[in-house]
Amino acid sequence: MNCGGACAVRCSRSWKPKMCLKMCMVCCGRCNCVPPAPARTPGPCAPATPT
Repeated sequence: MNCGGACAVRCSRSWKPKMCLKMCMVCCGRCNCVPPAPARTPGPCAPATPT
């Protein structure tokens, strides 16, 4: 799994990319997945895939 790559793709459209990337990496480190959208949205994580 490539958390860095998956989070970079996820956060590329965020209006606060540095904060998004930081929080995404925390989430990915805990659950080995990334949330599907760049905003805080409830729901299951999408699998982190290599980019």
